[in-house]
Parts: sequence; structure tokens; C-alpha cells
Amino acid sequence: MTTGRISFETISKAARMHIPIAASMQAVTSTAVEFAEAWGITTVGYLREQQMVIHSHPERLGIR
Repeated sequence: MTTGRISFETISKAARMHIPIAASMQAVTSTAVEFAEAWGITTVGYLREQQMVIHSHPERLGIR
């Protein structure tokens, strides 16, 4: 979880550390989404109390 945007660098670090979900209160860059899809990482942006935008691999969160 981060308060800043999720970039390629963030997804790259998550992949190296085998972290399956990266979430942020801000945006997810298009490059980060592209690599997250390829590397099997779920990305969540604009995470708020009752809403979120899931960009990749929503099935991990039980969403189809």
C-alpha cells in the first residue's frame, strides 16, 4: 500500500519481492498495469473507503 502513484519501478520491486497485490490511494501508470498483467500482480488504484479501481488480475480479489 502506498499513498503515491504506482509506477513501473514499484511493480518491478513488488515482483522481485513476490508481492501479489500493489495498492495505492493515487493512480497506477499504464506501464505499471502492462507489466503487472504480465507478471501476475494485482494493481489497485484510487483506493478509498468504499471504492477502488482494479487494473489487473481482479480475480485475486474475488472479482471477475
